[in-house]
Amino acid sequence: MTGRQDLFEESMRLGHSAAWDQDWERAIEFYRKALAEFPDNPEALSSLGLALLEIGRPREALAAYNQAARVAPEDPVPAERCAEIFEQLEQKEEAVGQRKLAADRYLKRRNPEKAIENWKQAGRLSPSDLKVRSHLALAYERLGRRREAVHEYLAVASIMQKAGRVDQALEAVKRALRLLPGDPDASKAMRLLRQGSPLP
Repeated sequence: MTGRQDLFEESMRLGHSAAWDQDWERAIEFYRKALAEFPDNPEALSSLGLALLEIGRPREALAAYNQAARVAPEDPVPAERCAEIFEQLEQKEEAVGQRKLAADRYLKRRNPEKAIENWKQAGRLSPSDLKVRSHLALAYERLGRRREAVHEYLAVASIMQKAGRVDQALEAVKRALRLLPGDPDASKAMRLLRQGSPLP
């Protein structure tokens, strides 16, 4: 059964108008009416998610954003919103997972800055996540942001060293030194690794 486009559009218009006036309860009512016509419309789902979030119903907002992410798997925004909610709910692992997902989706859209933003948030929540640090290092390197790339390669080296993968830690430091020859932090990391001392 297909819904009525006119009813959907009218409900969305009224929902947006109520949201603009910050009348979130009315906005929710209209977004739900829109979704009664087209239950899998990603814009209606995301709009409902935002309205629910605004009135302090994060779990319901999460359900709406999750459904939006399912029906629009290429859109990074629902994953970002899910990450923010998971962080609010202190579900760090889930938040990190959603940040990685959003970053990957932004990369597919050729938006490296937004991808970096999400990896940075993931790195803040999980500082020793090797995948996040590696992605950040490569993204910075590709964008010519060498100082930031070096910082991330040194973080990768530290994580590798702690995992007993000293050869890979050395490779990460060498890569940092290729980017910024003579960099004091990278040079110090190389010295510490060769001495068998722990990296910061």
